Amino acid sequence: MLIQQMQLGIASSAFITPAEIDLLARIDRQTRDFSYLTINANELAADIVISDAEVQAYYEENLADYMSEESLKIEYLELKQADFASNIDVDEAEIEQLYQQETDALAAQQERRAAHILITEEARSSNEAEQLIIELQNKIKAGEDFAELAKRYSEDPGSAENGGDLGFVEKGAFVPEFEQVLFSLNEGEVSDIVETEFGYHLIRLEELRTPEAEPFEMARERLAGELRFRKAEEEFVAAAEELQNDSFSAGDLVEPAQNQGLSIQTTEFFSRQQGSGIAAFEKVRRVAFSDELLTEGNNSDLIELSKDHVAVIRVKQHNPSKPQALEEVASDIRSTLKARAAQQNAQKMGEQILVELRDGKTLQQASDDYGYPLNSYQGVNRIANDVDSEILDELFALAKPRDSGATTGSLINSQGDFVILSLNKVSEGDASALSDPEKQAMSRILAQQTGIQTLKEFVSGQLASAEIEKF
Repeated sequence: MLIQQMQLGIASSAFITPAEIDLLARIDRQTRDFSYLTINANELAADIVISDAEVQAYYEENLADYMSEESLKIEYLELKQADFASNIDVDEAEIEQLYQQETDALAAQQERRAAHILITEEARSSNEAEQLIIELQNKIKAGEDFAELAKRYSEDPGSAENGGDLGFVEKGAFVPEFEQVLFSLNEGEVSDIVETEFGYHLIRLEELRTPEAEPFEMARERLAGELRFRKAEEEFVAAAEELQNDSFSAGDLVEPAQNQGLSIQTTEFFSRQQGSGIAAFEKVRRVAFSDELLTEGNNSDLIELSKDHVAVIRVKQHNPSKPQALEEVASDIRSTLKARAAQQNAQKMGEQILVELRDGKTLQQASDDYGYPLNSYQGVNRIANDVDSEILDELFALAKPRDSGATTGSLINSQGDFVILSLNKVSEGDASALSDPEKQAMSRILAQQTGIQTLKEFVSGQLASAEIEKF
């Protein structure tokens, strides 16, 4: 934390003067007038002829670039749980049994609304507490209202004001002594005196609430589907285990297929990177190209493609990577060589024009002499979007022209064209034309850059003067 505070203090200590803002504005807001012409390599390619000998030589020198992609074709057996479900029937008795299980489970979720009167021993002796709860029990037996007695006498602060009402509860909400009695009561019944760690209770069961079961006829289709799913899952798991065992000991997929009643399927060729069908699974491709299958010729272990989809695979055909035939790639090689030669010719022509420019010819004259169109721009800034970015970068890297002359530059763009630029004028930015927000933004940028540089210099100085001992 202290080191971070020190770093932040140094980095944020920089301050910027108006002169520095003025200098940054002159550079950052600078505009340039320029012209350029392009020697298009593609246009030069039309007259270039590449011989068969050149194609042959390039092919032999770059054979590694013309290797076919390794590929495989596999055989496989697959199991899907959904296929089992479609062949499973369920009878009415099974559906009724599952329905009964659901209704029994709902009954077990029965909720009870309880009320109680609690008398504690906090303000009295045990005998006094016991006598009071007996008196209240007698009052209830005599017909007095339970809720009114709870409001008057109960010492449970959470329920007394509500006539002792504890709301609806399920099993597990109370201590065992209380709960055992509560769940033995009938609706409206008041318990005998119950003693717990909290004191003496009288408990009344106010109301029973049981979740309502869905009518059987409405639930029938859902229950049948659930039964089919359960049976399909059991059969699927058993079949998958059997397929694993059969495939492990078999020399191919014929016997496992017969045992399972499955058809052996075959993929199209696929590579390590991509495939279709079952080969679209990366896990399948990884196993298929493993030494165990590719070199040893084994069946795979069971491959889990999802929780309800598994497969066993085996390599059927392997196409190793090998050199492509020359006739297959000759056209591509010829195009490559032609493009390379065209770029070399464009560069040669461009360098010739640059020599002529240094000897005094203008770019306009070169354009007229060689027929390359001249493109001219005025007032271009650093973020101009109507000028190619490669040209823009080269333009602002050129030195300012001297006197009334021009500065010449060149580049080979990403298409292989040779571009010649003539920088004719540089107009510096004017800080006085900046708005206050623009000046503030420039000041922040400069301060940040200066602060970072100051911090770097500080750290370098400390390292240079420190005595560091390495262990």
